[in-house]
Amino acid sequence: MRYIIRALKIKIRGLKKAQFERLRDLTSHAKNLYNQTLWTLRQAFVATGKYFSYPQMDKAMKQVENLEGEVNYRLLKAKMAQQILRRVDQNFKSFFKVNEDFKKNPSKYKGQPRPPRFKQKKHDNFIFNYQAFKIKYKLVVLGENFEIKSFKMQSGKVIKSAEVLVRDAFVVLEKGLEIKLPKQLIGKAIKQVEVIPKYKSLNVPLLRLMRFWFMMMNKLIFIK
Repeated sequence: MRYIIRALKIKIRGLKKAQFERLRDLTSHAKNLYNQTLWTLRQAFVATGKYFSYPQMDKAMKQVENLEGEVNYRLLKAKMAQQILRRVDQNFKSFFKVNEDFKKNPSKYKGQPRPPRFKQKKHDNFIFNYQAFKIKYKLVVLGENFEIKSFKMQSGKVIKSAEVLVRDAFVVLEKGLEIKLPKQLIGKAIKQVEVIPKYKSLNVPLLRLMRFWFMMMNKLIFIK
C-alpha cells in the first residue's frame, strides 16, 4: 500500500514575545547561513574551478565564522543547518545542469543562466525534518462511560483507554518554542515542518506562516 505526502499551511497565532523573537532570530540565522554558504561556494569555484560536494560543504561551514566571530552553522540545530546547505547544493546543481544545456542548446534560452542569487531580505525559511522536532500531547481524562476509538500517537503508541482523549497537540521545535498543532493534523505522521517569514515590507516580518508535510495512506493505490 502506498502513502502520499500532503502539505498544510497555517498562520502562527498566539506567540508570546519571547517566542516571536526566537523565531525571528532563527529565520535570520537561516538567511545568514544560506548567503554565507553561497558566497563560500562561489569563491571556491572561481578560485579552483571545482564545486564542493555536500560533505565537504558541511565540514567547511562548521568552521566558517561570520563578521561577529560566530559560526552561523552552529547558531542553528544541526538538522536545520543541514537542510539549508542541501538547499544551496540543490540550487547550484540545478544551475550547473541548466548551464550545460545552455552550452549545447543556446537558442533555447534568452540569455546565459546565472548562478544562484543571494537572499536580499533579512529573514528566510527554515525547515525542521522529523528528527528535529517532536509532538507534545495534552490529554484529558473522561468519565468511564465515554467511549473513543483507538488513537495512534506520533510516537507510534496506541491509546485504547476509553478514559483518555487528546485535547490539544503542540509541535515542539525546541525548549520554550511550542506551537499549537492544527486539529486536522492530530494523529497524522508529520514528516517536516517549515517556518516561513511573511513581510509587510522588505525587511519587516509581519507574521509567520508554518507549513506541515504529513503522510497519508492512499487507499486507491495498492502494490502487489
